Amino acid sequence: MAAPSSFARPRRCAFTLIELLVVLAIIGFLLSLLMPAVMGARASAQRLQCTSRLHSIGVAITGFTDSHGEFPRTFCGATRENGRSRGYCFSGFVELLPWLDRHDVADKVNWKDETTDRGGQPPLIGDNASAMSAQIASLLCPSDTAPRMGASYRFCRGVLPNWPTDPGGAFCIYSKKPRDITKGLSQTAFVSERSRATALGFTDGSSLDFVTPCVAANQSGPAFLDEDCGATWFRGAHRHVTYVHYLPPNAVMKDCVASNQAFMSARSWHQGGVHVLYGDGHVAFVDNAIDLILWRRLATREEAFDQLGHGL
Repeated sequence: MAAPSSFARPRRCAFTLIELLVVLAIIGFLLSLLMPAVMGARASAQRLQCTSRLHSIGVAITGFTDSHGEFPRTFCGATRENGRSRGYCFSGFVELLPWLDRHDVADKVNWKDETTDRGGQPPLIGDNASAMSAQIASLLCPSDTAPRMGASYRFCRGVLPNWPTDPGGAFCIYSKKPRDITKGLSQTAFVSERSRATALGFTDGSSLDFVTPCVAANQSGPAFLDEDCGATWFRGAHRHVTYVHYLPPNAVMKDCVASNQAFMSARSWHQGGVHVLYGDGHVAFVDNAIDLILWRRLATREEAFDQLGHGL
């Protein structure tokens, strides 16, 4: 028998560098194929949850309306026709708290405390500080991760932001009743999305022609950036809890705010459009490319308001 050679090839115990690089390249390629599917599934799940939360808001509006005979009001300085004091500036979401299963927060609300006029920004003071600082999960879209205490959803005022004229929506200057929606609840936008982000703003709010200075501000730059825009779900100011249909969803033109007006558009982090809750409780996804005239008509409660915004 021949003696074993002392020069026998040693057994290899590791990958070569080339083999390791090939394996890593294959893994990277597989991940690149999987990531779009994973991100798409996540986006779909967020849209589904967003739709569910808007449905919950619709159920809450129906419950409130059945109890009070009118829709929740979201306007500063108003007093209900039935004599109930609303303090100075409460949003419609405050009135919906019991129907959103947040009795714990509703019980803390002092309707006669006027310190809500401080914008909802820290430091919160007064009897409503505790309620104002509560985060309401049902008012947040999962895709809206801004570090703010406000809501991802807003009540529709109508087409134009002009105050004190009637902007034509279901949630405007005075409380409305179901019979006021003569175009039909299924054809009238009640609530939509508005991502919690800093808005373009300026200080001149004296003119009723709010569109012209807003366009000018977009062209020349803002007088200031309204850092508290959308900062609270509690306060009924337009910059926080309402929006209008003058511009299409996710418009390129930035939003504007002033002392008692707000040019806020429907905006979301969803790809291609926004969700809209209609008066009959159904929720639909509206594409960014929707015909602008149709989009404006969805915001009005009567055909008499359908011409609002035309020519501007």
